[in-house]
Amino acid sequence: MRDGILESRHTLLVLTEAYLASGWTEFESLLSQTLDPANRKTRVVPMLKEKCKLPLEISYLTHVNFFDPDDWDVAWKQLLEALDSPVTPPPAPVDIRWFFGHRYGDLENFTGRAAEMQMLDDWLENNTDNLLVITAFGGFGKSALTWQWFNNRVDKAKWQTAIWWSFYEKESGFESFLAET
Repeated sequence: MRDGILESRHTLLVLTEAYLASGWTEFESLLSQTLDPANRKTRVVPMLKEKCKLPLEISYLTHVNFFDPDDWDVAWKQLLEALDSPVTPPPAPVDIRWFFGHRYGDLENFTGRAAEMQMLDDWLENNTDNLLVITAFGGFGKSALTWQWFNNRVDKAKWQTAIWWSFYEKESGFESFLAET
């Protein structure tokens, strides 16, 4: 324990009734605090895991509250800062509003069409061409290609609003498209 405290930059005290009742608590606390009595280097990081009465030698330190789940976001930030770990904010929630007017069957074994997939990727990233029309006779795989691309290659975080609509379905004319979308 002594060597661990001497070689470590930080000592985490997980504060519970059982920990505080242990005889090792005083020893560990004394060793940890001897190296930095004012805790300026944050060598001792008390973490309150359950509600308990803190002894004088620990109570003067600012503890991280993991006792209350409502405080966990703040507690994790405090703990990471105390450990000199980079604190990264959680990613902002993405509001994805994709509308599937009609679903095309999922194709487990879709393969090939790499050139066409790349053409669709390039079109989506292009800022000048706003309309892409894919035409061919029925049965050539236009819907399968675009369904696979739409669901597997379009970044939903970047393109948060999208519509999939099939005009082949019964009562799916342009008026229905406008009304539902």
